[in-house]
Parts: sequence; structure tokens; C-alpha cells
Amino acid sequence: MNSAFDEPSPTGEIPVSPAPNPFATRFVSPQRNRYVFADGQDVRSVAERLSERLLRQRAAAIVGPHGTGKSTLLNSLVPRLREYFADIVWVRLTPGTDRASQVQQVKRAIRPSGMDPAFSRQAPPSSQRSEAASPSTETPVAAKCVVVDGFEQLGWVTRGWLTACVRSSKTRWQFGSDRPPSLTDSRAATPHLLITCHAPQIGIPTFLTTRWDDDLVERLTQEKLERLPRDQQTVMNRAARSRSEAIRRSGHSRRNVRDYWFALYDDYERLCRQTDAITTGPRGHRQTGRASG
Repeated sequence: MNSAFDEPSPTGEIPVSPAPNPFATRFVSPQRNRYVFADGQDVRSVAERLSERLLRQRAAAIVGPHGTGKSTLLNSLVPRLREYFADIVWVRLTPGTDRASQVQQVKRAIRPSGMDPAFSRQAPPSSQRSEAASPSTETPVAAKCVVVDGFEQLGWVTRGWLTACVRSSKTRWQFGSDRPPSLTDSRAATPHLLITCHAPQIGIPTFLTTRWDDDLVERLTQEKLERLPRDQQTVMNRAARSRSEAIRRSGHSRRNVRDYWFALYDDYERLCRQTDAITTGPRGHRQTGRASG
């Protein structure tokens, strides 16, 4: 994997001040990236279908392996759900979180709207919302949607309890009513549930499955590399191709976009250290201009 750094730059140009690492957390976090569908679907139309699914079935799941964009997709879709739900409550679960604390988060989130002001209208901050999202002029038709990112972190008992709470309050609309439930309908007070998980869940229909797509990952990676000077792009392109080829040979188990970009982060840091060694004189003073032979 280090072969991409063994050759000198084609022009001999060495940037004196390296550009910020394009794979730093602030550039690759789910809150800072838009979700792109490999098949060209539009986020708005997907959000509309998701809203209809949630209103009819009360629960839906986004399923996919580690690092395939589930959280990024949530951050693109959820702001648009505010057109349909008066309150949106996020519960973000990560490995290592205390199990009792997770259960308390879920129990507080599932309470009907108005019972816990601390959880009222908790959507992502404006800096995390989709750029294309626009405020709705229509009145929401349901009280609350609970979004659980990392559903598999909960114990099986809590997962079953949460699923039962949501699914036990089915509305007439699910069974063919011509009108959606209103906010005054007591049965509409039970929250709807949207989750992300690594595998299909019993009682929660899968709405969409995320996966690694070779062409899309390459395109998104190239977009990040465009921020770099030309010589650094050349070296990092070789590193990206080398790593992606290794991932393809290894099979599906390593197709994790997050880990792939983290590896490229390390590659860029190593490149910067090598560049710094070349452009620093014997007494530690930074040199300018071209690197000497």
C-alpha cells in the first residue's frame, strides 16, 4: 500500500504548505456530507416515500453494513420528514455506551409529545440539515417520529419492547382509510419509528438497504481529492486505487467507506510528513521552491 509514496512527483513540485486533510472527520462525518444514491434517486422523492411508509406502517428501517452511509442518509432524509411529523426525536447509540443509559434514552424518546419538553422538536441543528431542505407550509399529520441510529446497540429485550410499543398503535389509515390520522387522534400520539441497523429486524419493515458501490465510492473520493494541489492529487489517486483494488479482492467484508476514507487519511498524513522532510533543511529551516535532486 505504501508504493504510492515511493515515486517522486512527476514535476518535482512539492507544496510548501500542505492542504487540509480531505479525509479529516470534519470533511467525512455524516453531518457534513450529502447522501448520493448510486442509481440516481432524488433525496426528496425518497423522503416522500419514506414518510408514506412510516405513516402507514408506523416503523421503517434503513439496513446496511458498517460504513455504507446509513447515518449520512438519515441526515439527508430526516429534515424533510418535518413536513409530516410535528416532533422528531433523535437517539444516537454507539458501541460502548452504558446499556442502562441507552434504555433510558429510548424510554424518554418514546413518550407521547408534550410529556417531556426536553425532547420536543429535536431535529439536527441547522448546520446539519440538507441544503435542499425547505420549510413546510403544510401542517404535520402525525405527532412524533423517533429516529434511532444504531438500533442493534440495544439489547434484544429493549428492541422487542420498542417495536411492540410502536406497532401496537396501528391507525385506520393503514387499513385503507381515505384520510391520514390527525394530531387530535389519540392513536396518532404513539411515536412512529425510523431506525438504522446492520440486519433486518423482526417487526420493522426494511425501507432501504445501503451498500458499497465501486463507481460511486470512486466518484465521491475524487471529489474530496480535488481540494488538493495537483502533485498531491497524483500521489493520493495512486493510493486510492491501490486501496480500492485491495478491498475488491478481499470481498464484501471490507467494503466499508468510512474505514476506506480513514485509511486514506493516514496515507495523506504520511505524504505530508514525507513532504515536510524534503522541504525542511538540515537545520530544520523550511526551504522553498522545488525539491533538490
